[in-house]
Amino acid sequence: MPDWGLHFHKRSIDRSGKCNIIAPGKGLYLAIYQIDDADKSKLDAVEGVGNGYDDGTISVAEFGKCFTYFATKSHMDDTLQPYDWYKQIVLLGCKKLRLPSDYISEIDAIVATQDPCPSRRERNWNVVKMLQNDT
Repeated sequence: MPDWGLHFHKRSIDRSGKCNIIAPGKGLYLAIYQIDDADKSKLDAVEGVGNGYDDGTISVAEFGKCFTYFATKSHMDDTLQPYDWYKQIVLLGCKKLRLPSDYISEIDAIVATQDPCPSRRERNWNVVKMLQNDT
């Protein structure tokens, strides 16, 4: 999506920056998945629809209209940084999808911070390790 961009500026409940896509941007790669209508409400709950994210549609040339999540304006803060474990999960997804190395390098260059909550940090770094073993 050449006119869109990835930002880590969605304020999360954990006070870090989570992913959001906005236009205009320098270019965005994305993955498209098909889900059953019955599962959409479950995904909405996990993603936080109504609590900082809204769902909407984007038009993707090869697929047509696809739904995605957008951060609400009230939850966007360009001063936020992602936690290091969160950025690693995003990077692992990019690598798994074999996205271009220059795109992965741009994401890798984003400054991340250490999660101040020891239990959440440990839990999520364990997720990163599990994902690394899966790639």
